[in-house]
Amino acid sequence: MKTRWVEHAGERLQLTVAALWAFGACTVFAIMVSVYLFSTRQLGWLGAVGILLIGWLLAAAITYFAWTASGVAGRALVHTVTGAGNLPPAPSFSFQESLIARGSFAEAAQAFEVHLAANPDDLHARLALAALWRDHLHDPATAERMLLETRQLVPPAGIEFAIGNALIDLYHSSGQLGREMAELARFAKRFAGTEAGNRAHAALLRLKARES
Repeated sequence: MKTRWVEHAGERLQLTVAALWAFGACTVFAIMVSVYLFSTRQLGWLGAVGILLIGWLLAAAITYFAWTASGVAGRALVHTVTGAGNLPPAPSFSFQESLIARGSFAEAAQAFEVHLAANPDDLHARLALAALWRDHLHDPATAERMLLETRQLVPPAGIEFAIGNALIDLYHSSGQLGREMAELARFAKRFAGTEAGNRAHAALLRLKARES
């Protein structure tokens, strides 16, 4: 739906863990090398410090490339599952994203509204605004309204897939079991014969069995 650099708390946590592992491993390795070379008189204190700095630079590079590679892989998976290859690439809302990164969520929502007033058919912006209401402004009702309004515009399959997933997650997290089951049924029928449709059907059956 959109691409952002460590916007969500979960992404920041994953990046922090990856960085700590990389810096810890490289620091231990650099210290071992420095101690060995220093004990064998192959370098002095400045050389040992230099090796430690090189280890930290290596850790930073490993963290960056590992995180970038995981992001590329994740986008490729979404591209394949949603059939987004039939859609034009999602635009980058750099101004709105910069507001979100600074924690100015209300201002970002207003900026999206201004954009949509001029571009009412921008489905990607509608999805981005719905996610903003859901994740940052903590208003699931408004997020639901945005998603349902976007669905009424008869979006292409990739956007419809994203809307269905978002609504299922929203209803599940807010405890709206009836609406969750209805959305699962709709999703399973719309994407029947696909892996995602089969998973939705299986989830619906589990919920029905639990309620019976």
